[in-house]
Amino acid sequence: MLTQEDMQALAGLINTAIAASEERMKGYMEDSIHAAIAASEERMTQKINEAVTASEERMKNHMNVVAESQIMPMIRQVADGVVQANERLDRLEKKVDDLETTVAAHEVWIVHKAQND
Repeated sequence: MLTQEDMQALAGLINTAIAASEERMKGYMEDSIHAAIAASEERMTQKINEAVTASEERMKNHMNVVAESQIMPMIRQVADGVVQANERLDRLEKKVDDLETTVAAHEVWIVHKAQND
């Protein structure tokens, strides 16, 4: 039969073994939890990066469509206006050149007529 001291010694050994087992389990659980959290964070980061990349691609495509359908026609219209304005300026410059020639001829005629009178 076991004495009170034997039982206390056994209880101490059992408590020590249980405490050690609890510490090992706690460490194992913490390691498992940290690994699970790290894996989850990695998956989430990957999914977020994929979503951001997809969103950027959609936005880029949308901006290209907007530029082609709305901005480019406006730019073409402005460019056409510039071409038309340049053509008109060319015509006006020719008219001014013709007027200068006519005015010069009239001046010569007026001076000649004044000298003859």
